[in-house]
Amino acid sequence: MTTIHTIENHTNPKTILIVEDDTMVANYLDLNLKSWGYNMTTIVDNAEDALAIIANQQVDLVLMNIQINGPVNGIEATRIIKAKFDIPVIIITGYSDDETIDSASIAGPDAYLTKPLRRKDLKANINIQLRKYASGTVNNDDSLISICAWCKNIHTDQHNWENIETYITKMYGKQFSHSVCPDCEVILAKQIQPNTQ
Repeated sequence: MTTIHTIENHTNPKTILIVEDDTMVANYLDLNLKSWGYNMTTIVDNAEDALAIIANQQVDLVLMNIQINGPVNGIEATRIIKAKFDIPVIIITGYSDDETIDSASIAGPDAYLTKPLRRKDLKANINIQLRKYASGTVNNDDSLISICAWCKNIHTDQHNWENIETYITKMYGKQFSHSVCPDCEVILAKQIQPNTQ
């Protein structure tokens, strides 16, 4: 059974999950995050615990190692997180070979950092990703939006259904005006005209 360490610091309201099987690296990451004022960091060493935490708690960013304990590696864990949750994942690894980078890129991480880590690179990437996700400027062209085929409501990450106009306004800050397209105009005209037979 994995021990989950949670460290609280009330200067920054962001929560960061560290998924790392090397205790020294996990402690190094945690120490840096605390020095930068992050409210809470949670450390786990496997994908199962990471996914359970993300599903049940507020997590603002994940720092993910590729080689972690358990049957699911960090690349697959990243793929699962990116498919199910709208949070940034930064892969941190000692692997810089083309094959590993290609495999990781398919999973869709928001950043890929190699060890040994430089503090300023780590801090910059964390700040950039948190700002992008907080401002709603993340453009996930490769992700699908689930939409009802009948009523056109959107299935949100919170497992709720939301009107498409409300969803777009929340996500992108866009407002709507309403009109009728030419194709629908023809259909509506036929429905409105009385039957002349």
